Amino acid sequence: MPASTDTVAFLRKILATQGTYCAVAFVAQPDGTIRRPHQAFDTPEDLARYALAVDAKGHDVYFAVASFNPPQNKNRNFRVQSNIRAIRSLFLDIDVAKPGESPTDTKYPDQVEAAKALRLFCRDAHLPKPVIVSSGFGLHVYWPMLHDLTASEFSEAMLLLHAAAHAHGLLFDPVARDGARILRVPGTMNHKIASDPRRMRSRSMPTPATLPSISIPCASTATIAASRC
Repeated sequence: MPASTDTVAFLRKILATQGTYCAVAFVAQPDGTIRRPHQAFDTPEDLARYALAVDAKGHDVYFAVASFNPPQNKNRNFRVQSNIRAIRSLFLDIDVAKPGESPTDTKYPDQVEAAKALRLFCRDAHLPKPVIVSSGFGLHVYWPMLHDLTASEFSEAMLLLHAAAHAHGLLFDPVARDGARILRVPGTMNHKIASDPRRMRSRSMPTPATLPSISIPCASTATIAASRC
């Protein structure tokens, strides 16, 4: 199956320029359990091709935001924090209420309100325009760097990004912060609600640049991102 040019363009922008890339399929089993095979790839194109093939079979599929050192043992999970090679993008996972749900103090009522809040956050925190992906029931937001980050550089920047988001009142999932995190692949379907599957779509693809500082009220600033919103 040829890889979608949109999916490849997204992965090439978000992923590090070095290391082994990882995709994880969520495959439902007859007994109701979910098998989660991990696959390693040398290029974003190969990862995209695999993800779209898994999606065509009706399964959810994710990619790891980090790249890793090559797996030494096929029976051992290489997608672990200690095996990270590089990370190019910071990210936030913004949730919205699903159909029939009421908004809460951790979820926006819909994607429109989430996008408005994100834009205000970028403006007030002096953050660059991000890559935005409709996750089906929320927004996945990425800030790609001009250069790859080490795991420690990424962790420090994510702590400051989360501090800024909290300080500016942005609602987001605080658990989604580790470098080995997996997120859904744009161009594939989100089957979380079987009766209402939704396509993952990239909504903007700004150009990475150098790293100005973000504004965190009552805290220090940090250099993490590119052109303003």
